[in-house]
Amino acid sequence: MIKYLNQRQIKTIIKLGDLYLPGNQSFSKFSERNQIHHIDRVLKFINKDDLNDLGLFLQLLSFLPTFVLSIIIASASKHNLLFAPLASPFRLLHISLKGLACTLYYSKMNENDGQVLDQLNWNPKMNPAVKDEEMKKLIEDNDFNKIQY
Repeated sequence: MIKYLNQRQIKTIIKLGDLYLPGNQSFSKFSERNQIHHIDRVLKFINKDDLNDLGLFLQLLSFLPTFVLSIIIASASKHNLLFAPLASPFRLLHISLKGLACTLYYSKMNENDGQVLDQLNWNPKMNPAVKDEEMKKLIEDNDFNKIQY
């Protein structure tokens, strides 16, 4: 059960996700990854006002046909070509909508769900912290200010 968004808003995210990540022969499209049930984990730490604004925006987008959404996405992804007053909001729109879709698509929310990462041959990991002495030596050994030209 999804806590932060209603069914109409969820369907809009799926529609937007399929526009951003349509899939091909090698990769499944957004909706086929079935990661939408993890949306609460992504939205959990968003400011309440931002979450309300996102919900309202998704609700408004839900009334638009897919071809209009694709025009909005295309415009948002070309934000750098727009003149200044429009560029900033379209850039934010692009970052937020694509970020939401990509976070769900590429995440490995479950231990046994690494399909996309495995296909990309990408295995992110955390390395243990380096001790202070080791870090100091690493910095000193790679100090480019000491190089004589």
